Amino acid sequence: MDLPMHVAVGTLCVVPLVVVLSAVLGVVGVHAEHRRRHALRQWAAGNGWQYAEGPHALWTARMPGANARGVGVVLTRVLDGRRVTVADYHYRTTTNERSTDGTTRTTTRTHHFVVTVVHLDRPHPPIAVVQRGTLGILQRSIFGDKPTATGNIWFDNRFWIASRDPGYVRHLVGPDLIDAHIAGAVPLWSVAGNDLMTYSAGRLNRVRAIPEHITPLLRVANLLGRTDAWST
Repeated sequence: MDLPMHVAVGTLCVVPLVVVLSAVLGVVGVHAEHRRRHALRQWAAGNGWQYAEGPHALWTARMPGANARGVGVVLTRVLDGRRVTVADYHYRTTTNERSTDGTTRTTTRTHHFVVTVVHLDRPHPPIAVVQRGTLGILQRSIFGDKPTATGNIWFDNRFWIASRDPGYVRHLVGPDLIDAHIAGAVPLWSVAGNDLMTYSAGRLNRVRAIPEHITPLLRVANLLGRTDAWST
């Protein structure tokens, strides 16, 4: 069926306009990213941080999306005797939606994270502290605790420790760290090899927020291995 002239002309006008707007937004986004990276580079140079872009990092395997090419800006320095890293990371997801007229629309979404890593002086097997969901709480009430349960009901109701080595968990995660989790003083974290890591959704935009990312994870690093008073 032929479209009325005014509809056809309107459609022809709209399509180029959408293309032009997309191109303009793309250019604006590129310039904004250049300004962001320039500001971070200048801040790093003036505050004792090493600045890098897009290096290979083993910790990407533990991130959502496991995107080995998802590392953006990386800032590194030594704090409290430990080498620490704060970095950008992203991955993309693509969804296909079918409309009522039978056409398919593809949408790509980019997910951004700020990653904090404390590089430990010795390696550890993979261990992670994970937030329990509603299903996990129900499973615990029905089937009991996993071998990595701490015995602290306040911790075990809210978190569980993912590890294939319960004995090593008892060596690494002690009452002081458990209490810090209960108090909300430390983030969820994982360790594999020498890299102790946590992450949060967002982008590395505000340099003043960098201590907010680092300090809680350094607290975890300082509490690892303090297991003298482990609950039994």
